[in-house]
Amino acid sequence: MRAVGIDLGGTKMSIGVVESDGRLIDEYRVPKPDTWKEMKALILKGVRNFQEKYEIAAVGFGAAGLIDLDGYAFYSPNVAAFDEGAPLSKDLSDELDIPVFVDNDNNCSGLAEVLFGSARGESNVLTVGLGTGIGGSIFIDGRLMRGAHGFAGELGHFTMDVDGPLCACGQYGCFEAFASGTALGRIGREFAARGDADNVLREAGSIDAITGTHVGVTAARGDADGVAIMDEFAQNVARGLVSLNNIFDPSVIVISGGVVELGDTLLGPVTKHFLDNIEGGVSRPLPRIVFAQFGENAGLIGAGALALTRLSA
Repeated sequence: MRAVGIDLGGTKMSIGVVESDGRLIDEYRVPKPDTWKEMKALILKGVRNFQEKYEIAAVGFGAAGLIDLDGYAFYSPNVAAFDEGAPLSKDLSDELDIPVFVDNDNNCSGLAEVLFGSARGESNVLTVGLGTGIGGSIFIDGRLMRGAHGFAGELGHFTMDVDGPLCACGQYGCFEAFASGTALGRIGREFAARGDADNVLREAGSIDAITGTHVGVTAARGDADGVAIMDEFAQNVARGLVSLNNIFDPSVIVISGGVVELGDTLLGPVTKHFLDNIEGGVSRPLPRIVFAQFGENAGLIGAGALALTRLSA
């Protein structure tokens, strides 16, 4: 069977066709629409275009934010179109002749990695999506933890420092404010503003233009300022992972999202700082920390898998 998967992140929307074995056989990406009306129109157009080429059994939609068990979007700090709520599943189902299933985008990413990717065969898995914001998914004894309303897994919004940076959710010092891809760019700009990031600044052209990509390029090149910025960011990521590990005790921690492109430039220092700070240190079994096998496609593949899994349940 095949499903259309839709992955809505903080900056873009991906639509593709996913096979029952997790293969992504067709896809395209568009900038994130500003309103649900525009988003819905693009989704419907994409699904119908794919229906002309493939036999599609269902649609899966992974959306950023608080998505309840019935596919209703209550709130998303990084998707303004959802701020006043949108009945995602119902709106799409009313227009299409096939079932539509909706979940949080990071739940979808986690499902892809547990079924087909880096956490395949594991029962206790924590996935952490580091992109525009931070989300995640929690699998306990082989079951996705959903919570009373479907909102479990908002891993980006526990407080690391009440005096920390303002988060997109309106609170201060959230894990997301310290360790998202957006935060990496902010840390780079802070270094540059105090004169400690000459190579990063040359790469970007101006302080305001600095993003995590510029930091990643200089760190991978071995430039001292890029390495220092990446190390501070990696410490932030590791501190958050340590706290989550102490609570959930996974066998595997899977990191997904845009930061996967940084490769070992990030994974190496994150692993080091994690090992330096984990409760019990070398006296306890430790989880593997790995990047998502499917990289930025994890959410898209997981959305398709969500639809096929729910369809056959």
